[in-house]
Amino acid sequence: MFTGEGSGIKRGDSGSDISVASPTGGRRSEAIKKAQEVEASLTPQQKEQIANIKAQIEPHPANVERRLTNFDVWRFITTNGWDDNKTLNHLTEYLDWWQNARPDLIKPITIRSELIQHKAFLGAHNNLGRPILSVIARNHLPENTTQDMVLKFAAFLAESTMNEIIETPGVSSYDLVISLKGFGYHNLDIGSAKEGAHVLQRYFPGDMLGRIFCVNNPFFLSVMFNSVKPFLLEKIKRKINFLKHTEDLYDVEEEDPKNPGRMVKIFSPEMFIPEFGGTATYALPDNDIFVHEAFPWRAQLNA
Repeated sequence: MFTGEGSGIKRGDSGSDISVASPTGGRRSEAIKKAQEVEASLTPQQKEQIANIKAQIEPHPANVERRLTNFDVWRFITTNGWDDNKTLNHLTEYLDWWQNARPDLIKPITIRSELIQHKAFLGAHNNLGRPILSVIARNHLPENTTQDMVLKFAAFLAESTMNEIIETPGVSSYDLVISLKGFGYHNLDIGSAKEGAHVLQRYFPGDMLGRIFCVNNPFFLSVMFNSVKPFLLEKIKRKINFLKHTEDLYDVEEEDPKNPGRMVKIFSPEMFIPEFGGTATYALPDNDIFVHEAFPWRAQLNA
């Protein structure tokens, strides 16, 4: 089981230019390793294609261009099927958005009104090492927030989750698990859902999202899903799994990439709080999205 420091997931010190910026603005050795993993997997033709795309990107400020490593281009080009034009447009849109939104500079204190509602949090890694972003949908109340704040929170989620992926060896995606228990029409927020989906899908190219699981589904699920469905990319729609019973979450299996042919259950009850049918007893944080019992070293970052 992967749960932060105790799982053997190690973090490093500062590194070289090919790494990706961490949430604190520093650089981490695991980010360097991630970039090196990508470099090693590329053919000479793919490296040339990536170099050509980078050469066509309009100049941006230095702090933005640091986001344009080969790893960054690789995650966008694979999402766009190695199509140069689509990748160039997607990357340009991403860099322009990032320059304006600056999710790396969003401090938890500035979105505390969202954090204290415990809408979303990172509490564990699954049995294949992927970070798990857990969402409690009923905790979103449109009257208690604004669309601007929701988008800021979405950017913070994206930045934090992406950095957790980058800093975890051998992992290139995350899982999203959504509890719809108690979710009602008063929680529906079509405007924020549309804008939030756009940010997360464009900032998180589809291949960085492993799978989506919805549990505790309400009786009007089809109505709710149909209201959000138009905003989702086809690639994202195919990743969504609606589970009839909460306990079904713990029967989900995948092939172990390190042991082809061997199936493993990707989730365990100790990874989740009772909301998701789990046995974890950790407290949800009010000042972060990281559950500090699972990620104790992160508590120091936002102290």
